[in-house]
Amino acid sequence: MTVTDEPRIGVFVCHCGHNIAGTVDVRRVATVSSQLPNVVFSTDEMFMCSDAGQQLIRDKVAELGLNRVVVASCSPRMHEPTFRRVCEESGINRYLFEQVNLREHVSWCHMREPELATQKAIDLVRMAVARARRLEPLPVKRVKIAPRALIVGGGISGLTAALDIADRGFEVVLVERDDHLGGNVMKWNHMYPGDKPGAEVAEPLISRVSSHNMIKVLLNTEVEALDGYVGNFDVTVKNKKDGGSSVLSVGTIILATGFKSFVPEGYYSYGASPDIMTLAEFQQLPVGETVPRPSTGKPATKVAFIGCVGSREPGVRGHEHCSRYCCSAVAKAAADTRGKTDEVLVLYQDIRTYGRGHEEFYRLAREKHVIYSRFPAAKKPEVSPEMSPRSSLRQNVEPSRIVSTGRLSPRCARSCP
Repeated sequence: MTVTDEPRIGVFVCHCGHNIAGTVDVRRVATVSSQLPNVVFSTDEMFMCSDAGQQLIRDKVAELGLNRVVVASCSPRMHEPTFRRVCEESGINRYLFEQVNLREHVSWCHMREPELATQKAIDLVRMAVARARRLEPLPVKRVKIAPRALIVGGGISGLTAALDIADRGFEVVLVERDDHLGGNVMKWNHMYPGDKPGAEVAEPLISRVSSHNMIKVLLNTEVEALDGYVGNFDVTVKNKKDGGSSVLSVGTIILATGFKSFVPEGYYSYGASPDIMTLAEFQQLPVGETVPRPSTGKPATKVAFIGCVGSREPGVRGHEHCSRYCCSAVAKAAADTRGKTDEVLVLYQDIRTYGRGHEEFYRLAREKHVIYSRFPAAKKPEVSPEMSPRSSLRQNVEPSRIVSTGRLSPRCARSCP
């Protein structure tokens, strides 16, 4: 077809078994769609992705001269390539196809509101038809790509990605802003699940990366600028020591920039005493038979962990959500600490152990008699530098050390505002 052809649109609404039709009135959606401008055919089908559904598209294109196709079904991530292929087999340019996600975007998230879900489905199909009227055929181009990968960040993720790619025979450039590889993991003294020091985990990867003939490592280097397109990027990197810049030609980029721990300034007297620290700082302490107090060097007898520090704060930008990791991390740290102190207390809002097997951390902590005390969001513990946090139950506890656990923020490839 040419761009001057009058749009002749076919709309195909999928039941997806009961996934869509169980909530959305698909026949009504198809009926309303048939009345939209330039729609010459509209129907509903049990499974559009099936052989019968695909053949229906081919038949109607041939019978009615359709030159644009709209399918209202599941996610385009699943079947957009399928329907584009069917369009091409029917003589229609693959880019004259439009897909509407009625499953994830409508039926699954509005299953208790069938009437409103149906109205939303009609609106989404109407918008897809309006867009289809303006679609133009596009050619498929083949371009050469640079068979080289750039990985930004030399922590565990970056090291692993570099080895995975290089072992497959592709060149890799690994850029790290610090003067060493390993990232945050190098600071930790015991890691899940084997309780190994972070250095013991990272050093074999660092050794392999440093000696790999397909990997070029650039330390003290940051990304300064990016240009180009998918498969052919020109990345300007700058050495922080000598200020020199160079341009790298790469085909793909992996951001493995890691994270930075939240510094809880203004929370629970952090900074007022060396005995009040974050979980990240706590994990960097030397492993021994006791837990020393930084202020005196003597063994701590009681340790208190406070959860949700800087997280789940409605109205505070960037702090609204659960960090998803601290409940599990606190449970593991508390269980590890319990055998070295007389008492371990965890003050929390809710316990949310995300991740497979992470509930076992909580159970292990309870088996070791770690004390869990819940506080409401409106009545958070009060901590003074004299080490007397007051809980919502109006009970004073006097731990030797307080550990605050909070969110992690992603590190940027360039300087963040």
